[in-house]
Amino acid sequence: MASRHETRVRQFSELRRRAEEILRNRIITLASNTAASSSSEEALRALHELSVHQIELEMQNEELNRALEAVDAARARYSEFYDLSPAGFCSLSDQGTILEANLTLGRMLGLPCSELVGQTIARFILDEDKDVHGLPFRRLFATGDPYTCDLGMVDRDGIRFWVHLAAVSARSGSGATVCRAVMSDITELRLAHANILRMAEDLERRVKERTAELEFTNLELETFSVSVAQDLRSPIHTIQGFSEALLETYREKLDETGRNYLSRIRQGAERMGELIEDLLKLSHVVRSEVCRAEIDLSAVCREVLAGLVLAHPQRRVEVFLTEGMLVQADSRLIKVAVENLLNNSWKYTSRAKGTRITVGEQRSTDGSRTFFIRDNGAGFDMAQAGKLFTPFQRLHASQEYEGLGIGLAIVQRIIRRHGGKIWAEAEPGSGATFFFTIPERVES
Repeated sequence: MASRHETRVRQFSELRRRAEEILRNRIITLASNTAASSSSEEALRALHELSVHQIELEMQNEELNRALEAVDAARARYSEFYDLSPAGFCSLSDQGTILEANLTLGRMLGLPCSELVGQTIARFILDEDKDVHGLPFRRLFATGDPYTCDLGMVDRDGIRFWVHLAAVSARSGSGATVCRAVMSDITELRLAHANILRMAEDLERRVKERTAELEFTNLELETFSVSVAQDLRSPIHTIQGFSEALLETYREKLDETGRNYLSRIRQGAERMGELIEDLLKLSHVVRSEVCRAEIDLSAVCREVLAGLVLAHPQRRVEVFLTEGMLVQADSRLIKVAVENLLNNSWKYTSRAKGTRITVGEQRSTDGSRTFFIRDNGAGFDMAQAGKLFTPFQRLHASQEYEGLGIGLAIVQRIIRRHGGKIWAEAEPGSGATFFFTIPERVES
């Protein structure tokens, strides 16, 4: 900076000296011409004009000097930003020769900038990544298309690192096409990404191992529960058979209390048998494979409702059924779910006046579908809704409505096996509505 400033001062001094010399020559010429013409007034006017021009010249020189100083300051700021930037900057010829580089790139490559100039950038790129850079680099000079890429590089000491390179086409001061490139060190980011991948792989492996363990444990539990349920059938049948035989054979010898005891034993055995059968059904639903196909849900509901009407001809139930409800589902499992839901509505509307059961669907703005079964039966308190889908949990006393509390648990597991959800809304004495979804595909 100081040397350039001193040079400009000398240039301005020389310019002023020459201007003053020209001015003196003009004054001498003008004075001689004035003597010849004997016109002092014109001479004074000419001297005035020359003085004004000299002052204007001095002012212009001062303005130019200030402008040049501003340019020097701007160049200094640019030089600082260029060299102190956290990214490496360089200009490359069409042969990949480094024409200029900033200090940051020099630090990356382990060489001073003066030694980088004249070397090819390819020298510092890993062999396996040379084409990653070379192909778009040649295209940049052919078409002017900018490009970005991630490169593995090596410094003077052979230490590898990785950069993200962004390059554009530009014109040098001489008018030649050059490549302006910016390189950001992404070594830490790349190492962190690799570490995350390793952790993800390890986590996935551990999840698979844990899942396999859980699946094996669940299989053992299911096998055990099925085995126990099967083994219990025999003694339950024995209790039922002998209590029935005892009641028939010794009815006259038993008093009313004895007959009542035997009747209660039979009822308990029958209830135990029903519980065992329901447990086996629940286990079957959990273990069975889901085979999807297009199912007419409306037709399935119509078939189940027809069976209920046939089994209870004395009931008068008003049914509203939406037609054309097609779903991708397992026909066998969906029928089990529909049977349980409609049986529920049929059962809990047995004491309602003007019984109504509605089966339909709702469509959301995003195209998703929600199916529902609504009735005007007994309903329930929403504070107890958390018990709905728990096996053997009942919201009504068994004296009011028969059942073991396993049906809704089976329905929930069937809907979950299809990747859907089920929930309910109700009010005591005003009926209940069960909603469920059956997605076309289960998201993995």
